[in-house]
Amino acid sequence: MTVGMVTRESSASPAANTETTAAAAQRRQARDLRGEPQALLAPFRYSRYAEGRLHPVSNSPYP
Repeated sequence: MTVGMVTRESSASPAANTETTAAAAQRRQARDLRGEPQALLAPFRYSRYAEGRLHPVSNSPYP
């Protein structure tokens, strides 16, 4: 992008970053489905309730 006499690179658009993040999440989910455990997906498993691994207790005064 040229501004006056200065030329500078334009940064990646927010949409491009979102697409990259979505693609990374899809790759992680695919690996998980193939049997490769993904630590970042562990908090979203329903099995954690049966195992008793609930969210940590908050020290906040609000429930």
